[in-house]
Amino acid sequence: MEMAGFERFADFFFDGLIFDWIVQSKITRSLARTQEQLAKVLQVMADLRLRQQQVEAKIAALAQKRQRLLGDPGSA
Repeated sequence: MEMAGFERFADFFFDGLIFDWIVQSKITRSLARTQEQLAKVLQVMADLRLRQQQVEAKIAALAQKRQRLLGDPGSA
């Protein structure tokens, strides 16, 4: 069976459109998943920064307490 010029053009054109639509939808889904993962990573980073600040504050408080318990070596 032979296809006329327009039929051949339509076949390639519409196959191209369908394929492009499928690929575009996959790209869109991948982008959405990537953005979701980025949001999670940013949240984890913010949580870690907060924990770091809390640990640093606790270290400073313990260092001051140690100084008070041991006394200031320069004052003896």
